[in-house]
Amino acid sequence: MSDQSNEYAAGGDQPRLLPIRKVAEMLGVSRITISRAIAAGEMPCVQVRSKRQVPRVFVESLLSTAESGESVVVEEYAANWRAR
Repeated sequence: MSDQSNEYAAGGDQPRLLPIRKVAEMLGVSRITISRAIAAGEMPCVQVRSKRQVPRVFVESLLSTAESGESVVVEEYAANWRAR
C-alpha cells in the first residue's frame, strides 16, 4: 500500500496536483494546449517520467484572479507566480 499523505493538500481531500486532462477541462481548452504550455515553460508542472501534472494551487490562483475581473495571460501569470 502506498502512502498518499503528500498527494493531498494539508487538511483537505483535494489532490495537490492535477492531471493535464483536468486542467484542460477547468480552463476550457484542449489537453494539447496544456501540454504545449507546459513544454514551452509557460505553465508549472511536476513531471515523473512521462506523467506531468500541474499544481492545483496554480490553477486555482489563476482562476481566482480571472474571476476577480483581471485579464489573465497564462504565460505572464506563470512567470509572476514562479517569481513570488
